[in-house]
Amino acid sequence: MSRHLYSLSTSSLAARTLCAAASVCVLSLAAHAQQTGEQATTTTTTTTATAPASTPKIEYVRAGTNAKLFNLPDPKGVVLTTAEKGTLLKVKEVRGTWLSVEPAGGIPVWIYGKYLIAADKGSATVQGTNVRMRPLPSTSQDSYPLDQLLKGGETLKVLQRADETKPLEKDWVKVLAPAGTIGWMQASNAANQTVVDGAKAMETEHTAALAKLPMVTLPTTFATSTDTTTTAATTATEKPATEQTTAAEKVETTPAAAAKTTSTFAAAEQQYEAARAATTADWNAVKSAYEAYLAANPKGASADTARLRIEECELRLQIAAIESDKKLREQEREVQLTDAKRRLQAASLSQDPLWGRFQARGWLELDPYSDAKTPRYVLRFGGKTVAEVVCGTGRYDLSQYIGYELGVMGTITRGAIGEPGTTSARPMRLDTARLEVISGRPARR
Repeated sequence: MSRHLYSLSTSSLAARTLCAAASVCVLSLAAHAQQTGEQATTTTTTTTATAPASTPKIEYVRAGTNAKLFNLPDPKGVVLTTAEKGTLLKVKEVRGTWLSVEPAGGIPVWIYGKYLIAADKGSATVQGTNVRMRPLPSTSQDSYPLDQLLKGGETLKVLQRADETKPLEKDWVKVLAPAGTIGWMQASNAANQTVVDGAKAMETEHTAALAKLPMVTLPTTFATSTDTTTTAATTATEKPATEQTTAAEKVETTPAAAAKTTSTFAAAEQQYEAARAATTADWNAVKSAYEAYLAANPKGASADTARLRIEECELRLQIAAIESDKKLREQEREVQLTDAKRRLQAASLSQDPLWGRFQARGWLELDPYSDAKTPRYVLRFGGKTVAEVVCGTGRYDLSQYIGYELGVMGTITRGAIGEPGTTSARPMRLDTARLEVISGRPARR
């Protein structure tokens, strides 16, 4: 079933949605989501946001010309891969003019080497909990991770190493992401053609794509960085100690086991408090303590706190690595430090019980430097610009809220750039899913 370009106009905001897809369902759901403001929850590793979306039934489309898949529903995101014309794509979600899709051949991503161990036939097994997949071989601001997280024990196809001269635990490895991993494609890049028996075609094309991939073998041993000079060899057949402990603890369901679980979290908290008070701290050890608890109790009473602590540990480790790396140019060092410290502050704030009602709050203004044809709206609070606000679905006509104090929830499509107060600084960009008028239009502010 073919469909031409689809256009939808509202009384408050004229927006055009281009969805040249192979399914009536995809197009109708996109229109429905625009008209009713249907919402779905999207969770990332750093923020939890609610964004308007629609989830179609399992539908399939073919890629058109120059069908680029991004890590974010934003043309300024990083291109994960470019689907060749005619590539089969499984549509998971429709969000405005964007489709989240899974290509038949899968999506290539980068993982830090210390989270992988070699497996058979050019594959690798994930070790660790909630391992991130990134579009670039770095933790820079541009390399924003995908929403999906990897679990320990997953086996992935190895595609490439960033630098084979480095030890595996200090290198980046490109792998084929597991089934279900999505990228974002502009709907206008979907070809206007019929897909017959998409599920069967998807399986056939996936098998054919795997056969064409190169076979890259990882080393079967690597050194684990510690505070001592000890080198630990990990073979492809050995399971990490945390994985073995997890299996043992899951069997225990007695009161004694519950007490053991509580003490495990309490011990991790003690390590955390001691590390915060110390001049120099082993944040790797603190992170491992929380990971051990979380692996055994993914839905435990303290699981959310453990995840926040793990994220904080990773940010502290990143800051320490940046500060100690003398090879970085001073300007690059300052940019990365500013970004890492900002995210550390956000991670700490997220543990406040009052945090989370709004992602941004302030007085809505029209940016005087924006183009009249494409107005730009910003939130200002305390004399500072705190966020740029857009509404990709057209649910809200932002021009009607100029001069009001608003609280906004949505999807962060771009983090803050540069040091606040400088001429090159840019606030975060927030795609509005829900807004609340806190106070009416004032005479002065």
